[in-house]
Amino acid sequence: MTDAPSTTEAPSTTVAPPTSDAPPTTSAPSTTEAPPTTAVPELTQDSILVMVAMSEGEEPEVRSATLACKPTEGNTHPKAAEACAEMAVANGDIANLTQNAEAQCTDQAQKVVLLVTGTWNGADVHFEKEFANWCAMENAAKDVYRF
Repeated sequence: MTDAPSTTEAPSTTVAPPTSDAPPTTSAPSTTEAPPTTAVPELTQDSILVMVAMSEGEEPEVRSATLACKPTEGNTHPKAAEACAEMAVANGDIANLTQNAEAQCTDQAQKVVLLVTGTWNGADVHFEKEFANWCAMENAAKDVYRF
């Protein structure tokens, strides 16, 4: 008797044939598939950032927010939980923030200067960067710059 070709997308590494298209697991089966996660380092010291962004042009605008992740008192960031998790994954290094790949910004020229200062997990943070416009700034990270 010959075996029928496998219909699974990837070869199985288990001895028993798979009973579904789902990969074999060693824990109890889940009813929903969780998205991949990145371990978020625990904050052991103060992590508070003050962010100020200023635009130039005919109608200048100033935006500011306090991202208080530890302790959380004084937080004014509208997406604080998400922004704190994003900063934690980057280990507080603003240069390591992940850009929003789905962003579609116009070429509107309205220079925005972003200043960030504070502490992250006890280490001093000072960051300054120029962006072409508000959209470019907001999408240079997933949630940190959305204030």
